Amino acid sequence: MGKIDQAEERIDALLAKQPQYHRAKLTLGLIKLKRGRLDEAEKLLTESLALNPDPVRANFYLGQLYETKGEHKRAMEHYREALKGCLNEP
Repeated sequence: MGKIDQAEERIDALLAKQPQYHRAKLTLGLIKLKRGRLDEAEKLLTESLALNPDPVRANFYLGQLYETKGEHKRAMEHYREALKGCLNEP
């Protein structure tokens, strides 16, 4: 079993105990995105974004996800939100 497989397994176990842990959802969402499991990634990243007080990374990864899916308008919306967060704009 590779390191990514182990990480995915451990994060799944963590989320079973702490389902509201936004960083775990974010990390697992990124793993799913990189593996091409886009529907699972979208669900996790969207949940992370809703729970996250600092949503820059979640917005950036959602931008990547929608870009991969060919949904460029949605991708740009999330990239803009990520950029706003980086610049600390309201």
